[in-house]
Amino acid sequence: MDMVMEIGFWGMQFALVSALLLGAYRLRPKLGLSAVVAVVVSLQFFQGVLGSSFYWEAGERFMVSPGSVILFSSNLALLLYSFARDGIATARVLLYAILIGNIVPYAVGALLWFHIQYSEPHNFLGIPEEIFYQGMLPAVVGISVLYIDQVLALLGFSWMRRRFPFLPVVIPLTVTLVVVLAVDTVLFLSVVHFGHESLSTMIVGGVLGKAAGGMAFGVVWGSHLQRQMLRKADDLKQILRFVFFRDDVEKLREAASRDGMTGLYNRRTFDRIFGELLRRDDRRFSLILCDVDHFKQVNDTLGHDVGDEVLIDIARHIEASTREMDFAFRIGGDEFAVVLPRCDAASAGEVAGRIKSFRFEDDALKFVVTLSTGKAEFPAEGTTQVELYRRADEKLYKDKESSRL
Repeated sequence: MDMVMEIGFWGMQFALVSALLLGAYRLRPKLGLSAVVAVVVSLQFFQGVLGSSFYWEAGERFMVSPGSVILFSSNLALLLYSFARDGIATARVLLYAILIGNIVPYAVGALLWFHIQYSEPHNFLGIPEEIFYQGMLPAVVGISVLYIDQVLALLGFSWMRRRFPFLPVVIPLTVTLVVVLAVDTVLFLSVVHFGHESLSTMIVGGVLGKAAGGMAFGVVWGSHLQRQMLRKADDLKQILRFVFFRDDVEKLREAASRDGMTGLYNRRTFDRIFGELLRRDDRRFSLILCDVDHFKQVNDTLGHDVGDEVLIDIARHIEASTREMDFAFRIGGDEFAVVLPRCDAASAGEVAGRIKSFRFEDDALKFVVTLSTGKAEFPAEGTTQVELYRRADEKLYKDKESSRL
């Protein structure tokens, strides 16, 4: 009877946490993510209290706590649930909410602990002082490992969904939770309790406990999510279409941002990326404009097919001349541009020099086809897109005039 009651209490805790989190998530259309964040942050306090105090025996040598088995596992489960259901934007909000929910109790608890040490409060409930503060090392390691857990969970779940799109969502959700929770246990205990004589026992007990929690959340929440997905699909074709939908959208967005012939980013993407760079805190970057010299003779003499091939060769040359973090664009006709984040004028000059090394010659052509360039640095030579473009264009014109002398 005691075993039945024990299992029943654990089951009720799991059901209550699931109802609170999924219920709050269901209120998003009316309340946004505020209700979800409120529940997540509220549960973090109980996670810390339970994780540092109350444990139940799960065998002759192992002990587990609801703080790690249920509450901690629910954090990662909710993160992956939101990612699978609504994408990375929603998951990112929850990721930071979970982190903040862990940092705040640590900070407030530490302050209360120091307050207790240097004064004589009346502890009417007899609460142990250690419940507020277990030391700096567990706090720093716990928060750091939590962030690693969340990143690994998102990457692992995303990889499994892309690698095995035919699997029901319950499988990648469960596998990801079990694996990441095991990694979390090993990392945290190995650092915080390094050298402890019972370290191996603690790791085994922690891994088994969190694996059980991860499996429970993965199976139950994954099945719930799968049913939601199936309600939107009438047949196998629609189910597969739903599975591949997110990848298809990304492919369509990528195609819409590219120039159809050269594969470089197009003018619309140029404006968007330029605007994003201007809004960033670390906003030092450079702009290089490129124009093809004597290009008209290629189309007139050799034909437009050869002209297209030359433009493609130029695009490949520009990509090879720039850094991996740079953005190359075809902004129209035979005009190209390169945006170089975190790049000063001197470094941009080196890139422009490599770009200008392009040559295309043919016996039928009167002139060698080359590239003229003009560069401008933000914010030294302009603080808006219009100013930088105008400055780079002025230098481009001067370079083009000098090449004709």
